Amino acid sequence: MEKVVDAFFRKASVHVSLDCGPFDFDCRQDLIKANQADPGMYVRGHELLRLFQSTHRHALMLLDAEWSGSPGAARIESDVREKLCHSGWREGEADVIAIDPELEAWIWIDSIHTAQALGHSSYEAVRQWLHEKKMWPTESVKPPDPKAAVESVLRERRKPRSSAIYAKIIEQASVQQCVDPAFARLQKIFQR
Repeated sequence: MEKVVDAFFRKASVHVSLDCGPFDFDCRQDLIKANQADPGMYVRGHELLRLFQSTHRHALMLLDAEWSGSPGAARIESDVREKLCHSGWREGEADVIAIDPELEAWIWIDSIHTAQALGHSSYEAVRQWLHEKKMWPTESVKPPDPKAAVESVLRERRKPRSSAIYAKIIEQASVQQCVDPAFARLQKIFQR
């Protein structure tokens, strides 16, 4: 998650693509490296963000919705928003996005950059290969299990899974091509 967020904010003029104002954000300074898995962030993330109330006007927590015992994306978001409010953040100052099922959903951007980062010559070739492996139904805009799909493609290409691959996709592909609902909510939060 850290590498993807860092790559996202390093994109030149990302705010223009998102149709919002420019960011005053430095991942080295402003990104909390919680060293906790998603369930821990669900339970205690609001406590970590409380530390930034006096120095930051806004906060955003990103976490995956898929983990053992997960109550689901909608419940995660509503519970964490409530905890953020109870810990002192006012409505609209702090928010949460639970990516359903997980961060890899944002990697499946229909782009040559995605294909090349995964070791293929075209996005259609990746999609076709996963379709043949019964991992990507024809009617879906992305694989139902995006993480398993990434891992399968990388295994087939004998490429080790790495956060650098995710960062490369995010740096090069257009954010406007990401069709994930959680990403659309992220854009709305930034615009607000």
